[in-house]
Amino acid sequence: MPDVWLLTTSFVTAMLSAGVSCLLAYRRGTAPDGSGTAAVQLRPLFSLSCGVLAGMAVQGILPAFPLVSALDRWLAIGLPMLMLADVAGCFLHQQLAVRWIKVVAAVAVAPVILYGSVHLQVMPDASAQSGSSSFGLLPLAAAGGVLLLLTLLGDSSAAKPDLQRTAAGIYSGLILLTVQVTAVVVMLGGWIGCGAAALPVTGAGTGLLLAGLLLRQHAAVTVVIRWASRSLGGIIVLGHYFGRLTVAQAALILAAAVIPLLVLRSGRGLQSRGLWVSAVLTLLFLSLVLLPAILEFQRRMAVLLS
Repeated sequence: MPDVWLLTTSFVTAMLSAGVSCLLAYRRGTAPDGSGTAAVQLRPLFSLSCGVLAGMAVQGILPAFPLVSALDRWLAIGLPMLMLADVAGCFLHQQLAVRWIKVVAAVAVAPVILYGSVHLQVMPDASAQSGSSSFGLLPLAAAGGVLLLLTLLGDSSAAKPDLQRTAAGIYSGLILLTVQVTAVVVMLGGWIGCGAAALPVTGAGTGLLLAGLLLRQHAAVTVVIRWASRSLGGIIVLGHYFGRLTVAQAALILAAAVIPLLVLRSGRGLQSRGLWVSAVLTLLFLSLVLLPAILEFQRRMAVLLS
């Protein structure tokens, strides 16, 4: 069973570290729009990193070397690769180049996570029947598609310059809630380590979001939207291929994340009209995932304790 107090401490530590570092980073009164030089854009990324590392330190999360599990590869290679792509985007002024760097990084994370697993191995009978190795490429394509979809939607939604402050806060909170619910579902399925590793991300995102809204820094809110979306893609892939996250659960979680992001990309008028509708739908989809997972967990525990 997971240590609830340890996980709570990890979440709170990540939240406070990210929030305080963001407040300190903007203490000199940066313009409220958060735009400007690369140094200004890097501040929320630095704050998020501080929060995530602090939360991981509380739990003692450290990738094993050599990297033996998918979670180790995600933490040691996947997340740093995405962060480097984000940092590179802060220094590049050509939007097309920035987009391609992030696309390549998102797609490259899929083989990193699935490397050496049974999902990329061609079964002898499947190879004999099809005469090709396409069987092993299907999981790779599916994982890459999920990561790419959430990365592109998160980046394009966060890039809206006319994003209202209230809408930004609610949508960011919904994406963070989706990540947290997914982590809990994965933990209830039996993989405690994967779900626990998501807590520092959601905690840091929460702290950065609160500080960004308080300071009216759009750059901080956009970082939360981008990284919550990317983290969700990672935990869905990990939970499905290496945990007990079913296809139906993954589809509902994707719907809960995609609906707010699609509304966020739309015009201001549709943002206002669809704000509460998307919030209700998100909560509905998440409840359809979380409640059955809790009931199934209770059923399995009742059998073990009987």
